[in-house]
Amino acid sequence: MDLIRHLELFEAVASEGHFGRAAERMGMAQPPMSQAIKRLEAELGCVLLERTSSGAVLTPAGARVREAAGRARQAVAEVRAAAADHALAPVRLLVDPALPGAWAAAIVRDAEASGLAVDLEPVPTEGALQRARAADLPAVVLAPFRAEGLRASGAAPALLWEARHEAPRSRTTALVHEKASAAFLARLARELRGLAVGGDLVPMPQATALGRLAAGRVHAVISTEAPVLPEALAGSVRVRSLPIDRASAVFHAVLRRTARDRATVAVHAAAAATLARVHDA
Repeated sequence: MDLIRHLELFEAVASEGHFGRAAERMGMAQPPMSQAIKRLEAELGCVLLERTSSGAVLTPAGARVREAAGRARQAVAEVRAAAADHALAPVRLLVDPALPGAWAAAIVRDAEASGLAVDLEPVPTEGALQRARAADLPAVVLAPFRAEGLRASGAAPALLWEARHEAPRSRTTALVHEKASAAFLARLARELRGLAVGGDLVPMPQATALGRLAAGRVHAVISTEAPVLPEALAGSVRVRSLPIDRASAVFHAVLRRTARDRATVAVHAAAAATLARVHDA
């Protein structure tokens, strides 16, 4: 039997002093209420309520059980609240802002399917690495980076897109990123030169990059998402995906090796598994 539920019904009768009023208060008919109290009395081996023509009166045993029932229900409520707080407390996952939106959504979806709650916080790689080492936070970062003291997932290269102005007035290449690391910029610049994209690679917000592209003030915009261009640019801008084996944004899930919190370690593992899956797909 559900002892807590039966104790709730018993306390309702004790409080109302009447089976009918207690049943109405608990949203049920009187006969099931009476049967529930009889089952509780049988379970506890004592008479809890004396039935009278005017209602119900607590017996001495009933009075003691009522006091204990209140403490028991409170204890159960505290246990459930503690479990709920733990289960619902999200783990913060630091993600580089360049992480493709579909990949970020997949990480959250896969983590939730495994019973994990995740809050994504956009943080550029260098800041994410500092916080991962200082606070045992899992992170998804752009390669290359110094991996000392970190457990890192396998590499997950993401497709890069180029939007190129056909008649630019500048040789600057804009990267849709506000604060990419120097190591990533250097690697990507080398790869882009190999694809004849060239120009000085400068990180900037997406709106700024596209605005300068429209004005011809940058000759190309590089991003991890296919850019959505206004119709006015349809004749002057060409969009293409870059060959992933020649240029890509490579992501890893990282966590400090000494991290021990189970939920944190589980979120790192889930993010690593998702990166492997979306990359292979």
